[in-house]
Parts: sequence; structure tokens; C-alpha cells
Amino acid sequence: WARELLGLTVEAAEALAVEADSNPGEAVFLPYLEGERFPFVDLDVRAGFTGLGAGDGPGDLYYAVLEGVAFAIAANLAALSGRGPITLVGGGAQSGVWPAIIADVCGTTIKVPKQPLAATSVGAYRIACKALGRRTPEAEISASIAPRPERRARIDRLKKRFDGATALARTLG
Repeated sequence: WARELLGLTVEAAEALAVEADSNPGEAVFLPYLEGERFPFVDLDVRAGFTGLGAGDGPGDLYYAVLEGVAFAIAANLAALSGRGPITLVGGGAQSGVWPAIIADVCGTTIKVPKQPLAATSVGAYRIACKALGRRTPEAEISASIAPRPERRARIDRLKKRFDGATALARTLG
């Protein structure tokens, strides 16, 4: 959604995210483009940005979107009493930046499998192995990304903004 809105290719978006990651801004994105179903149900809540500054550009917005989704992932994990590590699959796992953002926001290690786009097939294979009584192979991990401790104070500050803005957005929906 964000890439299309900003008119970016995957490569251009990744380059902007890498640049923004060197000095992340204060913008926060609420990722409720179609309401929310977990950790709360509110189909009327909508997405939005807060904390934007006059100097913010496409890279700052794109980075805020990635970070906002990471805050939503963290909220889901907290509701499930989940703890890491987290294995990230799909297209986002191919990013050099997003796994680090998720690690920072969730405060846990992110593992990236060697074949992140084959997650569905590998999962089906593992289920079949278990059903057939065969050894279930572990996913091969290509990277483990730990949270960056120097980012903790910023993440804590933005989490308060994310939570407050979410509460406000729910009253406006």
C-alpha cells in the first residue's frame, strides 16, 4: 500500500527505508487501513499518521509505515503473551531493514529463514511429516537480527504515541 501510494518500486522503497533507518524520525503510523480485528475488534478505526514534521519526506513516511506495522505486531504478541524469537516470512523477510525494525519494536530476535517466500510450502511439508510420523525438519535460518539497545528509548516513546493515537482514533471512528 505505502509503496504504491508513494510511487516506489520495491528497490526504491528499500533504499529509502535504509536511509531513514540511519536516523529515524518521530512520525508514527496507525496501520488500521481496514479497521482492526486483533488485539481489539474495531472495524471503524482507521489508519493515520501522527508526529509528522515539515521536513518529513517519502522515506520518513515509508519508515513510519513499516514501524507502525511492527507496533501492531508487538500489540498482537502482547495480547497472546507471546515472546520471541519471531520467524519472519514472506516478502518483508527479504528486506534488510524491516526485520531490524520489528526486532527493535518487539524487543526480541527476528529469525529470517533461507527461503522466506516458501513458508506456506515448507509449513505444509512439516505438517505432512508430522502426520506421517516422520522427522519434522527445522527451517534453515539465514539471519538472526537482535534488537538494537540504543533504539529502546525512542521505541518506548513512540509506543506511547502509538497507543495514545490508537485510543484517540477509536473514539473518532
